[in-house]
Amino acid sequence: MLLDAGADYNMCNSYSWSPVLQACSYGHTEIVKMLLDTGADYNKCHSDGWSPLWISSRYGFTDIVRMLLDTGSDYNKCDNDGWSPFMAACKYSDKETVKMLLDAGADYNKGEDSGWSPLIFASCEGNTEIVRILLDAGADYNKCDNSGCSPVLFACGEGYTEIVRMLLHKGADYNYCNNEGWTPVMCACRNGHTEIVRVLLDIGADYNKYNNQGHSLAMIASGRGRRDMVRVIHEYFKKEKARQKGSHPKGRNKRKRLLDSSESDEDVPLARLKEQIKDNTLMKKRKRSRRSLRKS
Repeated sequence: MLLDAGADYNMCNSYSWSPVLQACSYGHTEIVKMLLDTGADYNKCHSDGWSPLWISSRYGFTDIVRMLLDTGSDYNKCDNDGWSPFMAACKYSDKETVKMLLDAGADYNKGEDSGWSPLIFASCEGNTEIVRILLDAGADYNKCDNSGCSPVLFACGEGYTEIVRMLLHKGADYNYCNNEGWTPVMCACRNGHTEIVRVLLDIGADYNKYNNQGHSLAMIASGRGRRDMVRVIHEYFKKEKARQKGSHPKGRNKRKRLLDSSESDEDVPLARLKEQIKDNTLMKKRKRSRRSLRKS
């Protein structure tokens, strides 16, 4: 009725919402179709840069997304923060919307202003289906954000074991550090994700690295009071010791065998772990002592 009477179908309200943008945000497919058939601007954006396609992709309204793509909407048009419709779909939506945008030609490696790529968003949200779709499409699994954090580092920190395995299977760098010197195994350790720590140690993650604060994996585990994590690291070091002993060929001289073991017949990493835990415990005691002195 309003359209037949000549209502302005592109006129925005005081919050810069056009009729088609409003209809897209609520998933009113028939109304969107009517407005598009009348000639509504399907690329007209909200003041924050949200286009009708961006809004419908964000909420997963697949019928509207399909309609807008068929009409010729710009699938790479970003909002004011650099988010594309595809990025919004990867973070908030479902695999069907992601597939439609991919088929249309959306850039699956394009990051927003802080460098977060679609794969980082999907990895952080724990959306294994979307991660799989992106990896199969050829997404860069080592592409980092502006702080140097990769998809696998985020997945390790959030505790998404299956996604971590998928990224590692593709070839993700499990020893890459972010700008603060944190590795994936450190992030998993800090947040108590023991299974991921096991996975990373088993494939060869470097347990001797130190972050920019001078903390190693063992120090992070003990400093957080995570006895289960300390136990996991301890067990790994014991396995490494057994493996290294089994790999020593017969006939090596006694001096070489002594160099391969510590005084207590423990391997070097295990001895280092115990030293670091001891040092960390002493540091905590000293801090408590200082606090008590200040109070007295």
